[in-house]
Amino acid sequence: MKYIKVIIFLFVTNYSYGQNSGYTTSNLSLSLIEPGVGFEYAFGSKSSIRFRSAITSIAGLYKQQVFGMEDYFVSFTFHPISSLAIRNYYNIEKRDYNGYRTDYNSANYFSLSAIYLFQNINNPTESNVLPPIGGFIPSFLWGAQRSFGNRLFFDLNLGPGYHINQRKFMPMGELSLGIHL
Repeated sequence: MKYIKVIIFLFVTNYSYGQNSGYTTSNLSLSLIEPGVGFEYAFGSKSSIRFRSAITSIAGLYKQQVFGMEDYFVSFTFHPISSLAIRNYYNIEKRDYNGYRTDYNSANYFSLSAIYLFQNINNPTESNVLPPIGGFIPSFLWGAQRSFGNRLFFDLNLGPGYHINQRKFMPMGELSLGIHL
């Protein structure tokens, strides 16, 4: 009789999900569009901390005086970055309930992010082009992260940031495409 109780207990505990530890998982990723490495550590059922180092491109629209006339131009600078982000995945539970993919934290999120932008690695820019030097940029971001196939991922985030060295608000946006290791 006690063997039957043990078998029933094992059967019930194998299929019981009442004590699920959470939806988020820790993972290591390699980004291909913005070359870099990221590590995401899950610390709650819907929260994680993401550390990232990469080389990013920054684009801006700037004014310039040409022969006494104002002209606008687009400037691209390339910067190494290091970032720390606290993410809260607000729809991961709903995605799981509806049968959508949630592995590798495939969901939408809000993030408080701290980005340190190092000095650009391409030719030195003019002093009026933002950002000619690096700096610290805290930001509040909305993002969507999706996993495809076996380990491919897509991550897009947008939001406002504040460049502390320049004392300016600036729009932030990031597009990452890569693989989870």
